[in-house]
Amino acid sequence: MLQHLVVLKLDDQVNTAGIRAIVDALNGLVPQLAGLRSYSIGTDVGLVEGNGTIGISAVFDDVDAWRAYQSNAEHQRIIADMIRPVLASRLAVQVDV
Repeated sequence: MLQHLVVLKLDDQVNTAGIRAIVDALNGLVPQLAGLRSYSIGTDVGLVEGNGTIGISAVFDDVDAWRAYQSNAEHQRIIADMIRPVLASRLAVQVDV
């Protein structure tokens, strides 16, 4: 199995509704993804200044399932239309589990 972990830091001007729209759109991908074992996404609770805005953890059956997620047309649209325009930084890692 492969775990995909992502931290998105969004620009400060993004409001709660904008953040919620991104989270909802990404959650909407779940039914489309074969080979997805678990998917968790949430927003930072604000305990430490400077943290990321959104955290994502996805566990896939294998690398091929993760690659299908990465290339999914709706996923790519969400990234291009909703995330990139307001993205300050992104960190990701893929870990064998």
